[in-house]
Amino acid sequence: MRFIVLFLIFSFIPPVLAGTFDRKELVYQKVTITFYNDKTDVASFEAEIANTVALRETGLMNREKLDKDKGMLFVFPDSEVRFFWMKNTAIPLDIIYINAKKKVVHIVKEARPYDLTLLSSRLPAKYALEINGGLSDRLGLEAGQKIRIE
Repeated sequence: MRFIVLFLIFSFIPPVLAGTFDRKELVYQKVTITFYNDKTDVASFEAEIANTVALRETGLMNREKLDKDKGMLFVFPDSEVRFFWMKNTAIPLDIIYINAKKKVVHIVKEARPYDLTLLSSRLPAKYALEINGGLSDRLGLEAGQKIRIE
């Protein structure tokens, strides 16, 4: 019993006290996200998937750049109104909120680096895709479009 208690203390307490995760421990899988209208593809991105608490909490924080055709797809276990902020995020971003039917419900454009303002999805969302700020306008991405995840 003492061994179990000591194991739990030394295994779980230090990361909790540190409050952060070492980026080397985070492993993101990648997918391709394609936006489309009817049968016409509008744009595609290679996105890292943030589908665990640790990956979602870290997101794109502390990164210096994001390539034009890249992004990060946050996947949540349920659909609800989501709130993001730009804490420790140096890159201006567009945040594209997507519902469970893979339909864009709202786009926050040009989120400011390091801003702590809560950025709402307005409607329930199961996914959020972060891409470079201003890119959604340049590519014609808009609410109502659908996505494919491959």
